[in-house]
Amino acid sequence: FYNLLPIEIKAPGEKVYDQLSMKDHGSPIESEVKVSVIMPVFNREDDVGVAIKSLQKQTWTNIEILIVDDCSTDNTLSVVKEYMKKDQRIKLFSTTQNSGPYVARNIGLKNATGKYVTVNDGDDWSHSQKLEIQAKHLINNPTIIANTSEHARVTEELHFYRRNMPGRYIFSNMSSLMFRRDEVLRKIGYWDSVRFAGDGEYVRRIKKAFGESKFCNLKTGPVSFPRQ
Repeated sequence: FYNLLPIEIKAPGEKVYDQLSMKDHGSPIESEVKVSVIMPVFNREDDVGVAIKSLQKQTWTNIEILIVDDCSTDNTLSVVKEYMKKDQRIKLFSTTQNSGPYVARNIGLKNATGKYVTVNDGDDWSHSQKLEIQAKHLINNPTIIANTSEHARVTEELHFYRRNMPGRYIFSNMSSLMFRRDEVLRKIGYWDSVRFAGDGEYVRRIKKAFGESKFCNLKTGPVSFPRQ
């Protein structure tokens, strides 16, 4: 319906979610515009590989993946380091103590070098065109400061889920916020160092600082599937 490249389930097992894959990865896009993807993680040894692989297969190839470990007590770090050995785009950072996802994001933002910055949670699978769609929109609309794409929450059995709104599963993904790094840092700075609800506050701050017209919720269709 959204003219997105098709996806498939490789080999359904106990966790169908982990078998999500692109049936057609699409053609790689070479661009001078780098996108920094911040991924905060905490105790995600079983899930983080799915998220990383979905980013490695993005059609927008000029990316850096800034993984920030929030003092995991499992083998998350070991898993991430294995992926780092094979992909120099992956960079690893850590919090000094367990502080929550927004402190971790701020560490990633401080070390980001891309023109655009976005987030991919450590257990979320992303469609290969996700970054391409959002980056192209910012390139083609130089007055827009930030945008989001859409998602659909699913269980590990790939059942769609949305609290109190059954049947309306595709909606804006606040975690997918992609923004112009220099402009946003200069004017409003970093995420609030809270443990919950920092996404919505940051979006409201962007709108307050730049104006509602400078922010766009793109109707992309579900280009990510957050694990419920």
